[in-house]
Amino acid sequence: MDLCGYDITFETNKYPNMTDPRQLEDQAEKKLKGGFLGLGKDREGASELFTKAANSHLIQKHYLEAGKDFERATKCIDGNDKFEIAQMYQNAAKAYKNVSIADYLRCADECIRLQKEGAQYRMAAQRLKETAETCEGHADFDGAIARYENAADLFQIDESNSNVNQCHAKLAELQSLHKQEYRKAAETYETLATSYLRVSLTRFNAKECLFKAGICRLLLQGEIDEVKEKIEWYESIDSTFTANTPERKLLIGLCEALSESQGLNEATEKFESEVSAYDSVHILDPWKTQMLLRVKELLKEVDSSL
Repeated sequence: MDLCGYDITFETNKYPNMTDPRQLEDQAEKKLKGGFLGLGKDREGASELFTKAANSHLIQKHYLEAGKDFERATKCIDGNDKFEIAQMYQNAAKAYKNVSIADYLRCADECIRLQKEGAQYRMAAQRLKETAETCEGHADFDGAIARYENAADLFQIDESNSNVNQCHAKLAELQSLHKQEYRKAAETYETLATSYLRVSLTRFNAKECLFKAGICRLLLQGEIDEVKEKIEWYESIDSTFTANTPERKLLIGLCEALSESQGLNEATEKFESEVSAYDSVHILDPWKTQMLLRVKELLKEVDSSL
């Protein structure tokens, strides 16, 4: 039998010591029906059998059928046992992830809901972070952003600051690179920087975040004065963000290149000179390269508006 591209015929020769999952499913259904007039229903037994069937499908890489059986098991568990039901939905989500992202997210969200109801905030946040990564991997950036935001909120409740910071870093990256929401991205980077500054072991990360925030703010057309004010604020909160640092020098240089007093040729030369000076000290990573190219394109827009 073929279902969604998967042959779900049980291979008795390959798995001689394993019960055919279809037989386990039939046994589970019988336990749910019970005897005469429906008496003697055994929901716990049915749940165990559906779980065994699901695991048997997993071994054979019949992921769709495995997910279905894990979901069927959730219907047999006592409704008050939210932890067990959540775990079963998580198992279903893992199985579905191999064949159906929509079913994966549906089951993962159900698991997250139950974990939140049970005040298992760290576990729920971790599931949310995993689903955000999956959405990001499938170019669903809106979904990824929403899930990273929710995960950060739950990690905050659990006081897991390192995980909050990780979510905010991904959130700012998506806001800037993929959604071009530069103000939101700048604010997220600034929030991340202030979080790093509160802990002595992470203070050294703040300057990079403030630098990225400054680049995002440069892309907000016509707000050069605001960028300069923000640079002054960066200096006031981070003692390593000084006038002599390559990061501050580049931001100030780019502000000058974007000023309305510059012609396009002069502005472009200024831009290239400042970026080259920075690149001689710090190699440009992909994020900075992409964002600085956008700043360069902005020079043309500024010139055409003169």
